[in-house]
This record gives sequence, structure tokens and C-alpha cells, in this order.
Amino acid sequence: LDRWKLDNYGPSWVLSCGHRGTCLRTLKQLVNHGLSLKKPQADLVLDSKPNLALREAVSSLSGQQSRFGSLDAEGVLRAQAMQKLQVQLRKSSCLKEAKLLEEEITNL
Repeated sequence: LDRWKLDNYGPSWVLSCGHRGTCLRTLKQLVNHGLSLKKPQADLVLDSKPNLALREAVSSLSGQQSRFGSLDAEGVLRAQAMQKLQVQLRKSSCLKEAKLLEEEITNL
């Protein structure tokens, strides 16, 4: 439970988890205990490896995803690169390296 985060955005709350393993275990529990509304999407995610094709397949199924724009292949790769650099930045204790990483993130 310590990997889940609850955020308040004005009148609404958002429950999120950034750890893939925790997300998959939770999703499997939901499916096992009667998830029905998003079951096709859940089954697709549980039976696949993460990649752009999976992302497109899940978003093509009917649901709220169609209301929001999604990243194209280039955007997904850029987001992954940014995440990797942000992790390095958080771990860095060198101010010079941190400045270079911040500049690289900004340039993406």
C-alpha cells in the first residue's frame, strides 16, 4: 500500500501508483474479484508486455481514453527518456551533473 498515492485536485481525488508490478498485482486482484467494466482492457494488459502497440490496443477499446489525446511513438520515447533522466537527477549528488541533467531534460 505504500506505493499508492492519493492526490487532491480541487473537487476530485486521484489514486495513482507508478510501480508497474504493484499496478499489475492490483489489476489482477480486481479481475479476480469481479471487475466487469474494463475487463477487456485489463485482460489485454495482464496478457501482454508493455509497449506502444499495447498502449494503442488498450486505447482503441471503447472508454474514456478516447476523450484524451495520447502520445505518438516519438512522444512515448521522449517521455521514457525524460523519466530515465529524472531518475538519474534524483540520484545525483553532484551539482554539476545535476545541472547537465536538468538542461538535457529541458532540451527534450
